Amino acid sequence: MLTEDQIYFFGDILFYGLDLLIYTMLIGLIIWMFTKEAKEVRRERNQMMKEKGYSGVMLEGFRTLINPRLLLQEIKKTHLEMKQGSKLRYYSIWLAVPTIFIYFLFLFLYIQFLGPWLLRTI
Repeated sequence: MLTEDQIYFFGDILFYGLDLLIYTMLIGLIIWMFTKEAKEVRRERNQMMKEKGYSGVMLEGFRTLINPRLLLQEIKKTHLEMKQGSKLRYYSIWLAVPTIFIYFLFLFLYIQFLGPWLLRTI
């Protein structure tokens, strides 16, 4: 059985490991933003935004991430499009993943801290 200190130790490792992952992704994204490839992806994204609108693109991305069958179809489409030179779908999937992670992080913080505080005050 784990002691309270060991539980806190493993929690700290998990928390700081996730922090390190997020910071690494952000640094990689910032570096990538200054490449020629990013300009092409922005051009493709702007074209898609004109066709579907912002909410349509975001809704399509979240629907794809939730449904495994759609995600598999999207991976196949991405593979074909990358062979043809398009990189927009590939990068939009990997930018949506941290967004969902942050959402679940805030949900976790709400359940852990704000929820019990609200129950005590009510």
